[in-house]
Formats: sequence, structure tokens, C-alpha cells
Amino acid sequence: MLAVLSTVALGIASSAIAQRIRYRAQGRGKVLPYMMVAIIVLNLILLGWRVADMGLHHAVATQFNCTVLLATLLTAMGLLSQGHRGVLGLDGLLLPVAAILQIGAFTIILDVPEAPETAAWFVVHQLAIVASATFFITAGMAGGVYLALVRILRKKQPSPIIGRFAPLESWERIGRWCTLIGFGLFTFGILTGICKAMHLAPSHRPNWLTDTVIVACFALWAAYAAALAATWLVPSFRGRKAAFMAVGSGAVLVAVFLVIDLLSVVHG
Repeated sequence: MLAVLSTVALGIASSAIAQRIRYRAQGRGKVLPYMMVAIIVLNLILLGWRVADMGLHHAVATQFNCTVLLATLLTAMGLLSQGHRGVLGLDGLLLPVAAILQIGAFTIILDVPEAPETAAWFVVHQLAIVASATFFITAGMAGGVYLALVRILRKKQPSPIIGRFAPLESWERIGRWCTLIGFGLFTFGILTGICKAMHLAPSHRPNWLTDTVIVACFALWAAYAAALAATWLVPSFRGRKAAFMAVGSGAVLVAVFLVIDLLSVVHG
């Protein structure tokens, strides 16, 4: 299993490097899409083996599997962006993130929960949270590119970056729609998470409202809700303000699941 995971991680890293080389070369690379397909297939085989070995509920409760799934979804998002000029450059941003997640999964490979949930809604909860993180990360990356392009354009000087990424309007649109889709999935994940909290042992039930991850998720949900309302109802909020919000919220999301999760009583 470690050998397969190592191969997949190296494949993602190689794809990211190939993408960077493609930025400096003429034409489009033809090998990269096939590498991405191979990465996705290998990851799905790995996850399928883990599910068969551990059972579905136990598998989705394991942070290692969720991290691999997130890396797979980001790679799939990059694959879907291939050949579309409106999202030019998105794959080169998502693949390094997927590589970091894939390699980082080694640190939590032995983190296996002792008593996973057996309810079907728990599986949906985990999958919804991972899927929402995929769209939120994509929105954050789009916001970062938008801000970088705005800064370059304001200088009114020739830059090799222009032409290697999609137009400015495309990144604003990507960020807006990815945030909207991610927010819907995140909301569904929170609702199913509340159902999970209601089924906690009586000794843990009073603590779930003060749990670090749950408090942070509620705060993040409120921030995304305010940003979405402003983006769709107040046109002047679109652009740099929405981009800053997407980048900041994405950073908080990473902090929630990589740092604050360690302090959680319910999720730890």
C-alpha cells in the first residue's frame, strides 16, 4: 500500500513540475492529462482497497482516506480544466496542492478511529465536507490568481504571466461559482454533522457546541454566507473584495482541518 501511495504522490508532484515546464514551453503538453488520469485511477484503487479492508463507515472516518480523496478530487478538477481556455492555468495551481496533501497523508496513515459511526448519514457528512473543501480550495486559488493579475495589470508593464492564465473575468467567475457550490456542500455537511453530534455519548454531548472544530466551522459558514450574499446582491463587492474573502476563508479552512482539528474533543 505504501508503495502504491508513494507512486501516486510522486506522479502528482511530477505532474505539477511538468505543468510548470509547460508554462515556459510552446504549445500544450500531451503527457500531463494521461498522468493525471493514472493518478486518479491509482488513488481510487487505493481507496477501494481501504474500503474493502476496513468497511465503508470505518474508511470514511479515517483522516488518511479523506485526505487521499481530497487530493484525488483536486486532481480531477485539474483534469477537467484541461483544454478550456476559460480556466487556463487552474490545473497548474491545483496539482501542487494535491501533491502536498498526498505526501502529507503519510503523517496520518496510522490514525485510525477506534469506534467509527455506522449510520449512513455519517458517510454523507464526511463526503460532503471533503467535496466542499475541494471547491473552497479552488475558489481560494482563483482568488489568489485574480489578485495577482490585478496587481500586474495595474503596473501597466509587459509581463510573461499575462497570456499563461485565463482572463481576469474568468477567475472572478471561477471563484464565485466554486464558493457557491462549496457553500451548499458545506451547509449539508454541517447539518449532517449536527445529526452526528446528537448521537454522541451523553458524556460528550454537552461539549459539542464548544468544540474547536465545530465553532470554527460555524464561523467559517457565517463568513462564506456573508461573502456570498454580498457577491450576488452587491455587485460592487465583486472583484478584489470577493477575492480577498475567498483567499482568507480558504486559509481558515486549511487551519481548521490541519491545526484546530488536533485540539478537537469530538473530531480528535
